[in-house]
Amino acid sequence: MDTPIKNITVMIVDETFTHRQFMQNVLKNIGFSNCIDIDNGEDARNSFESNDIGLVISEIQLPKFSGIELFSFLLHKSTQDAHKQLKFLFYTGYGNEENIKSILKIAEGFTPDQKKWFKYDLILKPLRVDKLLAKLQNLFSEDQLIKKHLNNELSKLG
Repeated sequence: MDTPIKNITVMIVDETFTHRQFMQNVLKNIGFSNCIDIDNGEDARNSFESNDIGLVISEIQLPKFSGIELFSFLLHKSTQDAHKQLKFLFYTGYGNEENIKSILKIAEGFTPDQKKWFKYDLILKPLRVDKLLAKLQNLFSEDQLIKKHLNNELSKLG
């Protein structure tokens, strides 16, 4: 299947193998063909620096380097490099108020000019494919071909 998202590399970060595999299967079914799955934040940070990652989907609670720490590191990296917008989706069962405040505090620490270099959102476990597609539409809202593709996938769910 030739889709506008087939060449986007997605990094899936979760300590649970079955969660990573499930997310990878869902993403492949909607057209993402390049997925990297990683089980901890430290390896994700290192992998980001050596790969052209278009989307990061990460659990908040991770060994070695939390998803929030990973988010902060990648935001600083992407706003310094300023060549490609970082898209980051928290995929978590830990969407408590404290975690959400931490995420917002990190994002609010950037200037309006820097904020154009990242987009982020949060989706709670258990995963619903329709909710994932809606979050991805938001993250890729500037790209009309991708947005249209995701909308078509969403309409298939009926």
